[in-house]
Amino acid sequence: MRSFKSAKYGSFFLYFFSLYYLSIRPVFIFLGLDVPIPFYEFQYDFYGDIARANLIVMLWVGVLFLTQSYFEKIFLSKVERKPYNVNFVNLNYLFFLTAFMTLLGVMVTSFFILKFGSLSEFLYQVKIEKSMKGLYVFREFSAWALILTGYLFLNSKLIGAKYYVVISVMLISVNGLFIFFWGNRTTIGFFIFMLGVLYFSRFQRINIKTLFLSTVLLFVIANGLRLAREDLHSEAIGHEVNSLEAMGPITALSLSMHLSEYDGLVLASRDVGKRFAFRDGEDFYNGLLAWVPRFLWKDKPLTHNVGLWFRQVYERDKNNGWPITAVGDWFVNGSWLYVFFGAALTGIIAAFLDSYCNKSLFVDYTIVIFSVFALGQGIDPGFIQTIFLKYIPVFILLYFAKSKIRFS
Repeated sequence: MRSFKSAKYGSFFLYFFSLYYLSIRPVFIFLGLDVPIPFYEFQYDFYGDIARANLIVMLWVGVLFLTQSYFEKIFLSKVERKPYNVNFVNLNYLFFLTAFMTLLGVMVTSFFILKFGSLSEFLYQVKIEKSMKGLYVFREFSAWALILTGYLFLNSKLIGAKYYVVISVMLISVNGLFIFFWGNRTTIGFFIFMLGVLYFSRFQRINIKTLFLSTVLLFVIANGLRLAREDLHSEAIGHEVNSLEAMGPITALSLSMHLSEYDGLVLASRDVGKRFAFRDGEDFYNGLLAWVPRFLWKDKPLTHNVGLWFRQVYERDKNNGWPITAVGDWFVNGSWLYVFFGAALTGIIAAFLDSYCNKSLFVDYTIVIFSVFALGQGIDPGFIQTIFLKYIPVFILLYFAKSKIRFS
């Protein structure tokens, strides 16, 4: 809350995602509302393993907080404070740029849907069978357009251009829809959340009623998209999937909202060094060049995707993974020392981002994009890939809009 009130977006999103991924699920398990997933791996008194995972989390969070707090003071002392700069932009040009990127994303995705014969088959091949290896860079077009649309929306609200507010909401809907066609709900949810945080920290004070309604709306959208995606999968394979409907409500909620990443951490910390060896930093090493498209590097390693590799330890024929949180990624790559190093490095980056907040709307927006889509719950093996594939292209587009089309 302190980070939100002072608009320190680097630490705010980092702490929020840490709480979200690392604290909700263990409460469900502790209260006896559910057991860790997959259930067949936890048919015993597993609370000792829960305690071990929580000790790893405590180390991560403790080092994260101390490092971020310490370096924030250092970085802030070296940054010159000036009045907040709005950086007005020409909305006509910004709209043209956003509409062009939206159209590009629509055309590319529509081409692949037609190639596979139907939306359901395309989504199934992309999400479940992973048939688009080497071509997933094309799904970023709509993501770039979506983030651009958010900047258009905020500038329109700032200037009071109601026409462009309506247009930007429509573009957000279109881009969100085509991102969903790739089976991706996370980008949509993260975007809505980050836009809401910026809006309520810069344009309008939030109250309890608005917070509650916004949370419910985000929850409904996320779960509605999950059910819609399962219906499309059912159509593609010719029989009903409905995995959420067949589960208990807490389990379904945890899977739908990605809370079960904590369960992956518990399983990974239990079995590393026993069922599989420590990764010795291999995933982070491979992640350094993970941004290179597979059509340019056919033999590119897959192991930077820890979730995919981890699930195949237990279910070898599966192509969609079990993420184990950023903490888990560090732990399976090098145990406690790696967790300490990863938390410290993450905390330093968050402190650096905080030191540059509150300078201008452009700076705040680019920091929020980095905090949400690149840093997330902490540095992980896909950190560099996300910077190259999502952050840098959007930053270039936003910077071009800021530097070339401002007016007084």
